[in-house]
Amino acid sequence: MTFIEVSIWVFLTYYVIGFDPNVERFFRQFLILVLINQMASSLFRFIAATARNMIVANTFGTFSILVLFALSGFVLARDNIRGWWIWAYWISPLMYGQNGLMVNEFLGNQWRRVLPGSNESLGIQVLQIRSFRQDSSWYWIAVGALIGFVLVFNFCFNLSLAFLNPFEKNRAVISEEPESKDQTNGVGGSIQLTNQESSSSGVIRSEIQEDIPISTSSKSFSMSDATLGAYGKNKKGMILPFQPHSITFDDITYSVDMPQEMKEQGVTEDRLVLLKGLSGAFRPGVLTALMGVSGAGRRCRASGSFFLSFEDLAHTLTLAFVEAN
Repeated sequence: MTFIEVSIWVFLTYYVIGFDPNVERFFRQFLILVLINQMASSLFRFIAATARNMIVANTFGTFSILVLFALSGFVLARDNIRGWWIWAYWISPLMYGQNGLMVNEFLGNQWRRVLPGSNESLGIQVLQIRSFRQDSSWYWIAVGALIGFVLVFNFCFNLSLAFLNPFEKNRAVISEEPESKDQTNGVGGSIQLTNQESSSSGVIRSEIQEDIPISTSSKSFSMSDATLGAYGKNKKGMILPFQPHSITFDDITYSVDMPQEMKEQGVTEDRLVLLKGLSGAFRPGVLTALMGVSGAGRRCRASGSFFLSFEDLAHTLTLAFVEAN
């Protein structure tokens, strides 16, 4: 995405604005803008991971943009920055990017004209007026500095994700207020997933009778601790100590080693398929029954092998569902 964005911008604006037509300087500007884009992305990711809150992240993000732009040498020239604030100039990533762009452009061929009464080229005079560097090596200094900022910000971003805990825990709230029929249809209704390929696969059913008046709602949503108090004043419901999730499974096949007794009876397959093409869904607030035909839920032991029954599958999926929450 960075390459696409920068390519569109540079290819549409470089020659239209009238920058130096040298193709080498064209690709140099492209490189600087790619690095600035990556630096900005890594910086805001780092701010978001450190802030851990939308309001705090927006505040610090806006403040960082203000400081970086003001101290990049574009809004305030280096000579106009107070001495006690000059340290921020040297650690501003945009300062290096700005110097790299200025050196790349104003040391070009079209800015080498010397005006009457002056010993310096026009490009050098522009750089001196705005207190930018006049050495061509500053382009590569800017490239190295931007790469370093990208690495540092991404490293700090990963550290923030690894060691910083969230300010507040999100909790789910299940409302006890009645909803309209259109809203309950999104949660209720009847779902029936069947499989006709194997009798051992069974049927997954999740039913709510729509002709029975529904006085409570199973709709849940996430809410932070900071807003639970305000919610409790206006709404009635139950605060859950976990975040409810839905779990679905599609086309599950389970097989075990073929028992030796069955092989002695002439069975040639190495695996015995117990579940074939089993699909279903578990939703928060909906009681789901896992059912099968008679005999499909039996457990048996043969030659040390333990067969998985439908009850075992239900237990396993329930454990996975609880761990996911």
